[in-house]
Amino acid sequence: MGHRTTIIIDNDNLDILLQDQFIGRKICEAIVGYNTTNEGSFGPLGQVIEQSHADITKLGILGACGQFNFIELSRGGVQLSDPLKDITLDLIKGIADELGYRLTKKPIPHQG
Repeated sequence: MGHRTTIIIDNDNLDILLQDQFIGRKICEAIVGYNTTNEGSFGPLGQVIEQSHADITKLGILGACGQFNFIELSRGGVQLSDPLKDITLDLIKGIADELGYRLTKKPIPHQG
């Protein structure tokens, strides 16, 4: 497999996007630029925010004012390792707590 690129499009500039006959080239140049410099802007229209190999699973959080964070959950199509499960679980618990919820594990049913 190859690589994937995550981009953000600024909806406030969709009118410009619709009229830009070179937008495909600009996005491709931003992707290539991100590969070499981690700078992936294509003007006021948007930006590249993340790239990874297609075998990598990531969790992304997008916030206000262009804030974003990605957490890698697994590689190579394999199940999440225990440390990554713990990180993911901590993240989800933190989000739940911020929203006023508590995340708890379901009891394992007794077998026998």
